[in-house]
Amino acid sequence: MCWKLRYQTGDNLDVSPHNLKSNSPSQVAKKKARLCGEGCPFCLLDKRLIESHLIPKGVYSLVGGDANEAILVNSRLIMHTSRQTKDVLLCEECDNSLNKNGENWIIPKLARGDGGFVFLDILEELPPDAEKERFKIYGAAKNPSIDVN
Repeated sequence: MCWKLRYQTGDNLDVSPHNLKSNSPSQVAKKKARLCGEGCPFCLLDKRLIESHLIPKGVYSLVGGDANEAILVNSRLIMHTSRQTKDVLLCEECDNSLNKNGENWIIPKLARGDGGFVFLDILEELPPDAEKERFKIYGAAKNPSIDVN
């Protein structure tokens, strides 16, 4: 995977505020793309990888409170940022598929501050596959309300 190659070679991107300003996004993407040559880890095809977001944008508003900003932490700084955490990870087709068929479906169903949790309601349409004192395990593939394909 890309992160192994990047960290093994020691060719890490400097994400300090100075370098973020001096490198245009396309320069950063080109530099990062050169570090990744193993193909897409999702479809396993030898395709050009793109910068994929690691946390969907819609999740930030669920966990960020009023600021809705992530906290960037690295060896040189700790700061609030409105930028999404991204890395060269997937091919464009897989990235778009996860967005369209995953994030767009699940994010509106995640837990909310008002107590609503649509996804849990969907899971609880069927009895759990396993149950312990403090947790339950549900087989999403068995639930007709969840399309896992």
